[in-house]
Amino acid sequence: MVGPGVQIGANTRVGPHVVIEGPTRIGTDNHIFPFASVGSAPQDKKYKGEPTRSRSATATSSASA
Repeated sequence: MVGPGVQIGANTRVGPHVVIEGPTRIGTDNHIFPFASVGSAPQDKKYKGEPTRSRSATATSSASA
């Protein structure tokens, strides 16, 4: 699932069952592996709903982001 506010660069592979929420920018030539979650609310107990964003550079590979 790719939500609103998400930009994905050319040649980036997104595996099955991946969730990408915005605002998120993913560069070119990346690989997001199955079942990864990118751009979701932080799981830190100190997180109180502040605005967040996620950004990935070019040519990275991530089993979980």
